[in-house]
Amino acid sequence: MNRPAGFVPKPPHIFLLVTLEKEGMMDEHRYTDHFISATEFSWQSQNRTKQQFKHGEMIRDHQALGLHIHLLVRKTKKIGPRPAPFIYCGEVDFARQAKCRLP
Repeated sequence: MNRPAGFVPKPPHIFLLVTLEKEGMMDEHRYTDHFISATEFSWQSQNRTKQQFKHGEMIRDHQALGLHIHLLVRKTKKIGPRPAPFIYCGEVDFARQAKCRLP
């Protein structure tokens, strides 16, 4: 079974799966993701999701492409030996580089 990656495109939806606490993760997975406020979230994309690449364009131009971006967040990767569940935060809009806006 495939593990979900942090960026899951299922057009017309895109799911961003974010783990906030990065301790114990490999350095290349320690993205600086965090809530800026109750309505803004700073998300650092994976290396393959640069704005000029296909996945980056899907996020940047999601409204024009008719795509809906959904943010799911969890505090830690695991709770004991089990994967921690994600909490659905809602649909987000790309506001500018590295920032999503919650409705």
